[in-house]
Amino acid sequence: MAEFNWADLAAAAAEAGFGGPIPNGTYRLRVAKAEVTKTKDNTKQKIATQFKVVEGPHANATLFNDFVLSPENPKALGYFFRDMKTLGFGDDYFASNPPLARLASEMLNREVMGVVGTRIWNEQEKNELTRIRPVSGAASAPQLPHLPQAPQTPLMAPPAPPVAPPIDHAQPLVPPAVPVSTPAPAAPQYAEPEYSTPDYGDNAPPTMPAF
Repeated sequence: MAEFNWADLAAAAAEAGFGGPIPNGTYRLRVAKAEVTKTKDNTKQKIATQFKVVEGPHANATLFNDFVLSPENPKALGYFFRDMKTLGFGDDYFASNPPLARLASEMLNREVMGVVGTRIWNEQEKNELTRIRPVSGAASAPQLPHLPQAPQTPLMAPPAPPVAPPIDHAQPLVPPAVPVSTPAPAAPQYAEPEYSTPDYGDNAPPTMPAF
């Protein structure tokens, strides 16, 4: 009877995705296989992809994911093109209208960061790839050249209008005083001198006769 190296057989099973699930988390993954096939109901095309964990204690663990092409579902198409862009296939690539088989072949050895979870399938816990992201993280926005800014002149607020004092309704309203003009001083009055005839008594001079 032939003897088997069970460790090698277990490693081969794990490489095929039967080594048990790895813990949930984010792993660096590389595309090991990618081929065009159809969904189980033969209604849609998909790229069946096999990923390998690149580093860490679970290196070489295998994860599977299907990128399904659903022309009738705009939302599903949005997810498809989002994942393709993460793998490095942007709008310029699809502008050349490449065949699906070419896309699958050019996915090989591309690396992504994969968010791994678990689910129950056929009463067994299996890993699932819930999201892929670029290895270098989110692409940063292009930096614009730095232009010197002109000095800003501080804006001066316009003077506030005079505010009338509040009216105290408890006090009676007093009309404003009317200025009284002072009369000009009167010119001095000079009294005419009174002349009286001296009383000479018996020595009065003779009266001149009238003609």
